[in-house]
Amino acid sequence: MNVVELLARHVAERPDAPALVEGGGDNRRIVTFAELDDAVARLAGGFHRAGIGPGDPVLVLQPMSVPLYQVLLAVFRLGAVAVVPDPSALTRHIREAVRRVAPVCLVGRAPAHLLRAVLPALWGVRLAVRTDGWAPFSRSLGELTRQGGKSGIAPVSDDHPALITFTSGSTGAPKAIVRSHGFLARQQRVISRHTAPRPGSAALVTLPMFVLANLAAGVASVLPPGGAVRPAAIDPLHLHRQIVENGVRQLLVSPVVASRLAAAGPLPPCVEELVTGGGPLYPDLLRDLSTTSRARIIAAYGSSEAEPIAVVDVDTVTDDDWQAMARGDGLLAGRPVPEATVALLPHGGVGGGDTPPVLVDGPGEIVVSGEHVLDSYLDGCCDAAAKLRHGGTVWHRTGDAGRLDDAGRLWLLGRCTSRLTTPHGTFYPFSVEARARAVLGGRSAAWAPIAGTPALAIETTTAADLAKVEDALSDVPGLRVFGVEYIPVDRRHNSKVDVAALHRMLPRH
Repeated sequence: MNVVELLARHVAERPDAPALVEGGGDNRRIVTFAELDDAVARLAGGFHRAGIGPGDPVLVLQPMSVPLYQVLLAVFRLGAVAVVPDPSALTRHIREAVRRVAPVCLVGRAPAHLLRAVLPALWGVRLAVRTDGWAPFSRSLGELTRQGGKSGIAPVSDDHPALITFTSGSTGAPKAIVRSHGFLARQQRVISRHTAPRPGSAALVTLPMFVLANLAAGVASVLPPGGAVRPAAIDPLHLHRQIVENGVRQLLVSPVVASRLAAAGPLPPCVEELVTGGGPLYPDLLRDLSTTSRARIIAAYGSSEAEPIAVVDVDTVTDDDWQAMARGDGLLAGRPVPEATVALLPHGGVGGGDTPPVLVDGPGEIVVSGEHVLDSYLDGCCDAAAKLRHGGTVWHRTGDAGRLDDAGRLWLLGRCTSRLTTPHGTFYPFSVEARARAVLGGRSAAWAPIAGTPALAIETTTAADLAKVEDALSDVPGLRVFGVEYIPVDRRHNSKVDVAALHRMLPRH
């Protein structure tokens, strides 16, 4: 089944209901389900007339916006393959994506077309389409839509590729994630089961994949200003206005956006639920969200290869849980979703192959299997290191350390590569960071061992803060605490520590 068919019911049942909303006030743009379906069919016709067909890779360099989802759905409709590097990705990552996929079409804002001058793999594209402005040897999205005529929905098998995205590459070369039409449909069903979409309602979304799930569920997606390319720079007051103007019931946002909303004051009363994921959720942030809103707060843990893996309703977090997080027992991720099976590998355990995951008593690497878990990367690249296959089941190695408690709940400890074992014990990033944040009143802290020596960076410029943290963490022998003006974060969600950049800021000895 072509995943675009999931829209058909909503086009028939609620054609005039909003599907996508961007901007605000006099600049607010509302696209209904009927308008979206018509634009997608015409744009698909334009692509077809220009020679784009089933299986053709289409490089899309466009942040979250109405044009992005029009293009994605049109590409899916044709049976072509959308290739979407993160809009905040570095040029070298885009270069790698282009080299591996060899797109025949480029779609994006005018500045993105400058890449055609520096990336030889783009010199031979058959079609270049700009979504705004002007670029040489290109056609506008509007022109392509007007001149194409409507295209039907291409019949495709469940395993026909629909979308290729890339991991951030923060811990190595970006991995190419291929989602088929069947996989997208399964992923959207799982997401919807745990975000409780209400057809006809509105959700503010800064996590791109959730927009596709909303479209499949009949929910209007309100898109953030600037396409959420820099989440940490989003004006929370602008988001508050969008929430009120559109009667937003649900927020689907990254931790940094949730933090900015919490700092800006109480959420509007129309918000009934806030779902956040894409980065670590420390107890101070969860408490802040709980005290600034009457909304239900849901923390979701997952990865690009498996969304979601576990969820927790903050209302179910007990006093003992809060105390456990504060003393460094990890960050509570909640129960694994029913669609996922979670196990733990011993640290330094097996690589890929036929060896089954082993449940260990203590902390280990989190592995997951399930209907919505990616079973392979493009051309099998990186499968040997990241996938375990046993008895017909594929397990994905997350690279995250965690533990399971007696109730079967998952606790997160941080990246396996950042754990440090010394003669005095084993230390995990989230355990140390959560304790430091508690001392600092929620200010950022980042675990950054230097040459096997425990080290922690905290956002401060005062010697008093350094002394307080050193005293609170006196049970970490040899710990060096450094003050920095800011903690560098990932480019995608601005929620995870960029460890390599942080190390460049710290003294080496």
